[in-house]
Amino acid sequence: LELIGLWPRFEQTTWEKCLCNLRVLLTFLFIIFVLMIPALYSLIRIHFDILLVTDNLMSTLPIITCVLRLVIFWWKREAVAPIIHLIVNDWTKTTTFQEKAIMVAKAQIARIIITFGYGMMAAAITVMAVLPIFGYSVRHLSNITADLERPLPIQTYYIYDTTRSPQYEMTYAVQSIASLLCIMCYTGIDSFLSLSVFHISGQLDILRNRLLHLHAVANFNNVLKNIYIYI
Repeated sequence: LELIGLWPRFEQTTWEKCLCNLRVLLTFLFIIFVLMIPALYSLIRIHFDILLVTDNLMSTLPIITCVLRLVIFWWKREAVAPIIHLIVNDWTKTTTFQEKAIMVAKAQIARIIITFGYGMMAAAITVMAVLPIFGYSVRHLSNITADLERPLPIQTYYIYDTTRSPQYEMTYAVQSIASLLCIMCYTGIDSFLSLSVFHISGQLDILRNRLLHLHAVANFNNVLKNIYIYI
C-alpha cells in the first residue's frame, strides 16, 4: 500500500500528501488503460463465445473490483488513518503480559491469513505471467482473440499488432506490471482490513477480561475510569 500511495498516515505534510495522491493516480491510470479498457473492449468483441467470455471475465471482474477498491480506499483514507494511530497506541500502552499475549495471538492469526493470501496471489501471478513465457497458458485461446500464437497474460485487445516484436514483449511486460499492481492493491487492502479486524477482536477480548476481573481489583474506581476511557 505504501508503494501505490494508499497507506493511511495519521500525519502528513502537504508534499507527502501530493506524492501519495500522484502515486495513486498513476496506478489508477495504469490499470485503467493497460488492463481494464482493453479487457472490456475484448469482452465486447467476443461476447458471442461463452468460453471466451468466461475466460475474459476471470480477469476482468477482479480488475474492476481492484479499481473500485483503489478508489474507495483512497477516498476513505483519511477516515482509516486514525485506525493506524490507535493500533500503535494499543501496542505501546499494553499494561499486562496477558493483554500483550492476547494481542500477539490475534496478530499471529492475521499474519497467517495475510501470508496465505500473498502466497495465493504469488501463485496466480506465476501461472498467469510466467508460464506463458515457456509456452504454457491457462487461457482459452482462439483465433478471435488474435493472440493464438503469442498469448498475453490477460485477454485484451489493443489498437496495434501485439503479435510482432517488440510490441509483444513490451505489451507482455506492461501487462505483467499492471497485474502486479492489481495484486498489490487487491491483497494489500484485504490484509490491512483483516489486520484491523483481528486487532479490534483482541481489544474486545482484553476489555472482556477487564470487566470479568473488575471485582478483584483494589483500585476499583481508577480501573473503571480506565475502562471507560478505553471504550
